Amino acid sequence: MKNPMREYFNKLLWDKTVDKKQVKVKFVSRGTSTQTDMFTGEQVVRVSRDGVIILTESGTEKYIPYHRILEITYSGKTVFNKKEEKYFV
Repeated sequence: MKNPMREYFNKLLWDKTVDKKQVKVKFVSRGTSTQTDMFTGEQVVRVSRDGVIILTESGTEKYIPYHRILEITYSGKTVFNKKEEKYFV
């Protein structure tokens, strides 16, 4: 069975018609005061079986497991929301 989250991030990496600047991803980030953080599609450098690797603002790579992703928006529209069980519409 294919993982829709993995497919979405692979499309983001390889499909030149996707505007990476318009993709915003909110995820659970332990150790921050809000317990959440965000990254943009431009920060995605690799996609693995269980997560995505981003380049942080400090220039280091950070692994984000798919199960920690809470919401993905594209051009201001929600395409994925874990809480509302909205999946890639």
